[in-house]
Amino acid sequence: MVMAGSGAAFAIPSLGGPTGIVTVPTANVAPANGLQTALTYQSFQAQSLGMYAEDITSWTIQVLGGVSDQAELWAAYSTVSNSEDFHTWEIGGKLQLAPGTDETTRLAVGASYGSWQDAVGPLGGSMGTGTAGDVDVLKAYIVATRDFTPMAGESWEWSSTPTTRMLGSAGLMYISVDPEGGGSETLARPFVGFEFIGPEGTTLGLEYRWKDSDLDEKAVFSVVLRHPFTPAMSAEIGTTNAGPGGFGLGDQDIFVRLGYDIAYNQPGW
Repeated sequence: MVMAGSGAAFAIPSLGGPTGIVTVPTANVAPANGLQTALTYQSFQAQSLGMYAEDITSWTIQVLGGVSDQAELWAAYSTVSNSEDFHTWEIGGKLQLAPGTDETTRLAVGASYGSWQDAVGPLGGSMGTGTAGDVDVLKAYIVATRDFTPMAGESWEWSSTPTTRMLGSAGLMYISVDPEGGGSETLARPFVGFEFIGPEGTTLGLEYRWKDSDLDEKAVFSVVLRHPFTPAMSAEIGTTNAGPGGFGLGDQDIFVRLGYDIAYNQPGW
């Protein structure tokens, strides 16, 4: 999520799984000294086969951890309910590439694989299915993140800073959706994001992913406010029009999340 400021600000993975803003990733990776966990509640509406809007609720649990100074792995499991219930799982990883001479910029690549089990009705965006079946989802991306804070200094250190930070990210997202018994669909669209991090770790994040005419009803747009209450626990509230698969829906809806850091490899462990 945020790349600097306070370690507590890393307590929640993005809705998409990796360190990021709401649904899009950043070039940051999680520290290799703990696990970041999250519990998410999200409600939204989506078109079922383009005929009518259904109310949908989703509960998601996520675990994210650094495996080195330049790599992370994560996993997520969701229960999604509309007229029927279905479940999703996803696993993924991110690799931060070697930096150049500019210490304020980082570049990373990542990928994930997941499955929507017995998916029925709206799958997010313009895509739907009328019968139960599994849907495989493959994602890949490349993203660069830059620290635009004036006189940022050691901008990539995991330490507190006395000033408001400003980080910007830009990248390209690829998603392939392959329903059981149906034709696959793909998108490849650019995205941008900005994060403003206060001296106490409170963060305002904004993101935008350009619309794909086949899989999105609208371009993905999200806003989130995140605050660390303790060094281990944080919470966030935000709005997004992204559905379970990260596709753009027609309306903005609220999500609420709780995050908890589980530290290890620390003195005394």
